[in-house]
Amino acid sequence: MGRRIGMGPDGAGNLWLGALFVLTCLAAVFPVRCAPDAASQMQFLLDFQQASGGTFPGWVAGGNCSSAANVTCDARGMVTSMNLRAVGLTGSIPSTISSMVSLTRLDLKWNKLRGSMPSGIDNLRNLCYLDLGYNALTGSVPSTIGNMSSLTYLNLGYNNLTGSVPSTIGNMRSLSYLNLGWNTLTGSIPSTIGDMSSLTTLDLGSNFISAIPETLGGLLNLRNLYLNNNSLSGSIPDSITTLVNLQALDLNSNLLSHTIPGSIGSLTNLQSLSLHNNNLSGSIPDSISELVPLISLWLYNNSLSGSIPDSISKLVNLGWLLVGHNRLTGRIPPTISSLTRLFFLNVSGNNLSGQLPTAMGSLTGLYLLDVSGNNLTGQLPPAMGSFFGLILLNISDTAITCPRNNSSCVVPQTTLSALCKNCPSFCSTCRKPPPAPPSPYPPPSSPSLPSPSISTPLSPSQQPPSTTISTPSPPPPSQTTMSSSQSEGGLSVGAIAGIAAAGGVAILGLLLLGLMVFKRRRTKGAATKRRTGVDVRGKDLAMENALQEPVLPEEPYTSE
Repeated sequence: MGRRIGMGPDGAGNLWLGALFVLTCLAAVFPVRCAPDAASQMQFLLDFQQASGGTFPGWVAGGNCSSAANVTCDARGMVTSMNLRAVGLTGSIPSTISSMVSLTRLDLKWNKLRGSMPSGIDNLRNLCYLDLGYNALTGSVPSTIGNMSSLTYLNLGYNNLTGSVPSTIGNMRSLSYLNLGWNTLTGSIPSTIGDMSSLTTLDLGSNFISAIPETLGGLLNLRNLYLNNNSLSGSIPDSITTLVNLQALDLNSNLLSHTIPGSIGSLTNLQSLSLHNNNLSGSIPDSISELVPLISLWLYNNSLSGSIPDSISKLVNLGWLLVGHNRLTGRIPPTISSLTRLFFLNVSGNNLSGQLPTAMGSLTGLYLLDVSGNNLTGQLPPAMGSFFGLILLNISDTAITCPRNNSSCVVPQTTLSALCKNCPSFCSTCRKPPPAPPSPYPPPSSPSLPSPSISTPLSPSQQPPSTTISTPSPPPPSQTTMSSSQSEGGLSVGAIAGIAAAGGVAILGLLLLGLMVFKRRRTKGAATKRRTGVDVRGKDLAMENALQEPVLPEEPYTSE
């Protein structure tokens, strides 16, 4: 008969002790991470405030999330959003940010944060929006960033990040906006970027990126691609021309060579094409005329040859056309007159010949026209004298002559300045537009009594320069009142002085009455504005816009 082995009280106790020892060892090797509570998240805010040198209302010990400025919380008191854009933060981002597991939005843009990206930031698995742009962050982009699978928006641009773009970035398949521009990243774009199927904006501009993978062509939702100011060489990849939803393509200031691919015409949604400052050769492909929505075409500073295609007239939405400093030959096509929205035309520094097409006189919206450094001849189209907004005209280093004098022409002031710089003879007889009638409203300041002395008018050489059309005003009383030696009808000097004084008092009374009557009719800035027929402010803004390359909005930012 076998002996039954039992377990006494001592054996059971030993078993429990052994199990407890095993669990203790496991806890030491694999520590359990408890979910942070609202108090620990508030402590992070305090640590961040101290590390950044900032002071924010409501960020006090013992406080709660609802009292902290620029912070949003849920019903449990957990922090869900931090909007600290441009509040003067300095220092580094504490690694304890990993406790902010409820965060969905973190915006620290436009501060002075330094140091590297905290290693625990990938613990923020609920984060959808992360903006650390325009700081002074250093180090590399951590490979663990690929674990942040919920991110839809990531901006690390305008920092001092180094190293290469990690291949794990391809795991961020929900990401629609990625900006790593204006850093010092090197190497090639990882091929895994082709897996980021939700991407609509990719900005890697102003780095030292050296290669574009063919897999980039798989980003069929991409609308904005900025790879400017890098070290890209070779030809423009054909894979880029498969991105049929592109609206902005910027490859300027690289080392690209060979020709512009004819397949560029397949990008029929393109609005901005920037290929300037490269080593591109060959001709401007005729297929570029298929890009009907195109607003800006920047091809200057390359080695393009051939002629400007006649079919460019199909680009009826074009506002910027810059093909200067290439090797283009032939004439300026008369069909360019179809580009009625054009206001910046630069064909300088080529080998163009012939005359300026007379039809260019229909481009009445031109602000800037530069045809310098060509073999052009003939005469400026006389119709240019009626271009209302022309502020820059450059015909230097050409054989272009000025329009014939026309004493009956009427030229806007801005255009007159541009023409006079190049064609003084044209200005000698061309009159300015007639001045506008004086404002019906009195001047804003209180009137003063007329001076009894007679002022001597300035000579033409002493007149101050004027850049705007002045509104005529009545001559001063000193020029309409007789002097003491010109008494008329036997009136004495004292009588004349008395009449003048009485008249001055009467005028003063009328002006004061006018001020009271028209006071209620004055609207914001309109009562004292002299209407000259030229909106100077609008002209200046248009000039600023004309001098800048158009860009699409950087980001779809919405305030909380």
